[in-house]
Amino acid sequence: MAEEKDKISAWQLMFDDISLLFLLGMVIPTVLYLLWGVMEYANAPIATITGP
Repeated sequence: MAEEKDKISAWQLMFDDISLLFLLGMVIPTVLYLLWGVMEYANAPIATITGP
């Protein structure tokens, strides 16, 4: 019964690791920003070049 009290959950271990939180805080917004940019380029209209 004492083992159940001492058991630390995976969420607690993740939130206690400050370097992992920092890494996730940098990676997740960067990936979302890049995906947003790719979606903007994909939805941009194709430019037509008109001659003189």
